[in-house]
Amino acid sequence: MTPDITVIVPCRNEAADIGDCIAAIAAQDVARSEFEVLLVDGESDDGTVEAARAEAAANGLGIEVLENPDRTAATALNRGLSRARGRLIVRVDARSRITSGHLRRCREHLDDRRIGVVGGGQRPVARPGATLEERGIVRALSNRYTTGLARYRRSDTPGAVDTVWMGAFRRSDLERVGGWPVRPAQNQDYRLNQTLRAEGLQVWFDPTLTADYLPRRTLRALARQYAAFGRAKGTIWRSGGTFAPRHALLLAGPLLLGVGLVAVVRRKGLAPAGALAVAGLLVVDEVGSSSPASGQERAVAVVATLVADGAWLVGVVRGCARR
Repeated sequence: MTPDITVIVPCRNEAADIGDCIAAIAAQDVARSEFEVLLVDGESDDGTVEAARAEAAANGLGIEVLENPDRTAATALNRGLSRARGRLIVRVDARSRITSGHLRRCREHLDDRRIGVVGGGQRPVARPGATLEERGIVRALSNRYTTGLARYRRSDTPGAVDTVWMGAFRRSDLERVGGWPVRPAQNQDYRLNQTLRAEGLQVWFDPTLTADYLPRRTLRALARQYAAFGRAKGTIWRSGGTFAPRHALLLAGPLLLGVGLVAVVRRKGLAPAGALAVAGLLVVDEVGSSSPASGQERAVAVVATLVADGAWLVGVVRGCARR
């Protein structure tokens, strides 16, 4: 029997987290015969494939493993697309945890021919036994005002949007537009969604599709990730890509903050400026977060916010300046 849905899981060196991802896929409330799972591995050397196969076997779930020597998410997704048999394609990231109704809800939405892609929100969560650094990063990435202003990060209201996290598609639409864009390596979801919107299809946000997400474990890894995001965004803008109003806010915020701090430094000195900046970030942390936290965790969250937003801004500058 040909499956109706193909789940594509791009991964590389995710041995510690891939098991729970596979378990969540196995727990879907649609019949196993209705979907297939393609794990596309970017030459992992930490036992990711073995961990995925073991978890799949424990849950009675069949998976097919494909190789991805290019090691990027976009090439992994396109390799999966080339082998997919399903009418629908659902992307599931290795550090995500989808809910049991995810595949069913995606199919219900994509039966509407006006919708080209549907997805939900991203809910950062801490791993069991997470360090203070990890918990601070989770809190920073959960803030509705400091993480990009995309609707999938801050809203519980369904509707048409400019982009969603992960996403589900009709295979025919993906094949028609050539799949996921591979260069630059990051931001492939946003660019694909813009292509589908240009064809008159809706990008639909459904908060019931919101899934857990396990962020990077360290501030250094977070900085690398967001610098790459920013560099890709700058490259896209330099090449004439879409510039949304929220992007202007993202750029204007840090610049205005920097100008204001310079003015305070010149008038009052470095210490008052630093104290003012920290106080402001703590206020943003408080109003943008929905859960209580210790003083230490809030302090780490402030640092993580500075790291992520600062790295993204530096990446944007580098991307705009690259030839």
